[in-house]
Amino acid sequence: MSFAGYVVDGSPLWGLYGISCDRLCILETKWRISEEMKLIVESGATKTSWRALCDDGSVRSLQTEGLSPTCLDVQHTQDIVRKAVPLLNPEGRYVSEVFFYGAGLVSAESSASLAMALEMWCPFASVEFHSDILAAARALFGDGSGVVAIMGTGSNSCLYEDGKII
Repeated sequence: MSFAGYVVDGSPLWGLYGISCDRLCILETKWRISEEMKLIVESGATKTSWRALCDDGSVRSLQTEGLSPTCLDVQHTQDIVRKAVPLLNPEGRYVSEVFFYGAGLVSAESSASLAMALEMWCPFASVEFHSDILAAARALFGDGSGVVAIMGTGSNSCLYEDGKII
């Protein structure tokens, strides 16, 4: 039995029953299934690539339309997340962490609608938001150094040294 934010029909548990977050946390801790997963999301204006990393070593992938905070309203953002997360997590595993890398994520305000949508479907997850250029740098160099360029719908470049954008 999982109380990681889902009920049978896929609706958020607290939205359906009005359970407070504190009570839900107690239920979630008591009945949490042992399987966990992490989500890594990379999004531009045109498409979003989702990866679910399960603790058994399996990886699930999904692609949806873009989740650019400069292009979408809150409702459209929530609709995309509402469809994606249950497809990646049909068993209702406990999502422990979400790493979201996206174009246009330059401030806390720019990630607010994404944060709301992800909190509905991954209520106990630690969620981090970073720019898409950091995703490219980490993928290319890890904690190393180099020059990174993105040439897609939008373009960007940076110098990356010792695991940090300079």
